[in-house]
Amino acid sequence: MADGASHKQVPLDSGAKDSGLQEIRWDDVPRDERRAPFYLVVLQFCVPLLIFLAFFDPNILNPTHVGWLLDGDWGQHFLGWHALRQTPMAWPYNHQHLLADPTGLSTIYTDSNPLLALPLRLISRLLPQHFQYIGPWLFVCVMLQYTVAFVWLRRHAPNIWAATAGAALMTLLPTLFNRIGHDTLCAHWLILATLFVFFEIRDEKRKWLSYAGILFVSGLVHPYILFMNLAIWAGDQGRLIIPALRSRLWKKAGTDVAQSLLTLIPMVAALAAGGAFSGQSAAGDGFGVYGMTLDAPFNPGRDGFALAFLKGPQPPQMQFEGFQYLGMGLLVLLGAALWLRRAASKPSADTDSGLRGRMKVLKWPLIVLTTLAVSDHIVIYSVKLLDLSFPGPVVDLLNIVRASGRLFWPVSYCLVFLALVQVYEAPQRLRNGILCTALILQALDLYGFSRDVHGLTEPAAKPAAFSVATNTGWDGLMTRARRVVFEAPILGNDHRPFYEVILHALDHRRPVNMMYSARENAAQDALERREYLDFVAGKIDPSELYVILNKSVPQSLAGRVRDLDGIWIIPPLGAEALAPKPAAIPPFQFDHDYDLGYNTPTGAWFGADWAIPNIDSMASLGDRAGFVLPVVQPAGQALRLTMNVRGRRKGQHIQIYSAGHLLDDAEVGKKGRDLTVVLPASTTALPVALTLAGVVTPDDRRHGKTGGIQIYRLRLSAAR
Repeated sequence: MADGASHKQVPLDSGAKDSGLQEIRWDDVPRDERRAPFYLVVLQFCVPLLIFLAFFDPNILNPTHVGWLLDGDWGQHFLGWHALRQTPMAWPYNHQHLLADPTGLSTIYTDSNPLLALPLRLISRLLPQHFQYIGPWLFVCVMLQYTVAFVWLRRHAPNIWAATAGAALMTLLPTLFNRIGHDTLCAHWLILATLFVFFEIRDEKRKWLSYAGILFVSGLVHPYILFMNLAIWAGDQGRLIIPALRSRLWKKAGTDVAQSLLTLIPMVAALAAGGAFSGQSAAGDGFGVYGMTLDAPFNPGRDGFALAFLKGPQPPQMQFEGFQYLGMGLLVLLGAALWLRRAASKPSADTDSGLRGRMKVLKWPLIVLTTLAVSDHIVIYSVKLLDLSFPGPVVDLLNIVRASGRLFWPVSYCLVFLALVQVYEAPQRLRNGILCTALILQALDLYGFSRDVHGLTEPAAKPAAFSVATNTGWDGLMTRARRVVFEAPILGNDHRPFYEVILHALDHRRPVNMMYSARENAAQDALERREYLDFVAGKIDPSELYVILNKSVPQSLAGRVRDLDGIWIIPPLGAEALAPKPAAIPPFQFDHDYDLGYNTPTGAWFGADWAIPNIDSMASLGDRAGFVLPVVQPAGQALRLTMNVRGRRKGQHIQIYSAGHLLDDAEVGKKGRDLTVVLPASTTALPVALTLAGVVTPDDRRHGKTGGIQIYRLRLSAAR
């Protein structure tokens, strides 16, 4: 079939019935009669608009309302753009040094959507002080999702109503709205556009140019979207290259390879424009942790879906990144399509020869994406069926797509597309019944989910940017400070104070020592650690504003800490009057369970032997580490210390020392356990200081492996 020709269709306003009359093909209608009635044009705009309003508060379209964005990943994305605006224009154009000072971050690593950030930076002076494009972007994503789906399905649908229903179902895929907190990942329309090129465009030159354009835009939007589209593109290139290689047509194969590589030039340019090659590590860590469970297409793993009768628990990390629930309407659609396929006595040329031939080409990329999505930890519900544990070098490579559970998205869209095409071949009454049933079930199933998603954007109704750091003293502090330093340099559970303080800093063009980024930078990490160790040791720069969100302060600095809007700070020297309220630092409590980690006031007890606090624990850097509790052991009083600890290796022991004396030697292994030791009484009052040593098995020692220590909780009490 020539490029641009349509499959079986009828005029936009056709009303053919199952009366023995043959449905009219779209190709049979004169071109000047194909214009849709006005009410159908309005319908095409209203359907995606209604979907948008069901999931989003319309106030997100106001570009001056930014307060709703200062939470979750939105804060990182908005502040990355805001910092880029405040940075003087210089090379590289995509880089700013105000966040993660002094190394800085490129636009792609704050996920600030270079597709919009880079051109808008050129007119930044014309924009309001606080300007956001995330809300309008989400609106555009929903509209384009529907539009691309409609244009694609119109080639296969028998009439406009069937195309409209299909496009609505493709737009109501829950995975799209599950990602609104990561707005650039809502560009599912780019996946649909790539699939459209693969399935529909036959002219090779048009296909080549289309792929080049889509990969360019994908490279500017998000690397994961790019990776999925590259997989589809690779399948199409294989369609040309592999037969030539099998036939030993070396010249043709070489020409095809060269043309394929030319297609990638715009993509590489887009990645460079966004700052992908600016020094950040391309890989993270966690492949296998953020995969997809085998039940994900029919199990949402959480509440909010009214008709998900196969719902069950999933591992927490997989529950979100591996979320692939289709919704009851689409599950019914898939079931109906399978039934129609089996019941059809003679499959149509469209669904059998054409699409089947193209799916043979695409199946291998989809198998690869599915395999990566499932990862090396094969899980169904919360049961691990198989742990393949890929070798370290393989995992290091695959960490480039560590959140691999997302990679199933193109597979879902292919399944829905093929199901719709099969349903379109059914008799009209049956077809309409299936489509209406699927739409109704999908709407009912997603109603609670849509309310939950809508609630995330309802704060956009409030125009105020600040709701926590509202004191006017922040402006004075930023004016007096040379730099803003967060200690410890880690993003905790409460994002809003962190983001609001940073917004104050950026409004005054003050650099900030850290920022959560999509990938790590080893040089910046080393600088942040050095500053953190100085802080724990009581060494600070008097010209800088220190922000202590976890309220963990070394004893030597306790007298300088102030409380402003419930946020603990150490003002620059001479600016204490701007934050006159001293922080109320509670004393150490006996018989109290102290949870360790960033979100507790315990990090300052651990010095250079330990990593920067984890969210829920403290981890040693080596096999020996000491710490000092902010309390003195009374003379003549024995104390009992209980710790929840685990080792780094299986069979590992942990030895506990006090003043050089071994108090205990216990096997803990990797699972961890509670250890209790008694600190003997002394004739003089002494600080409570302990040293822990991780001792590995002889076999591990022969292989050069060392022990590590992780502490989750401790409790100190009087020995009885």
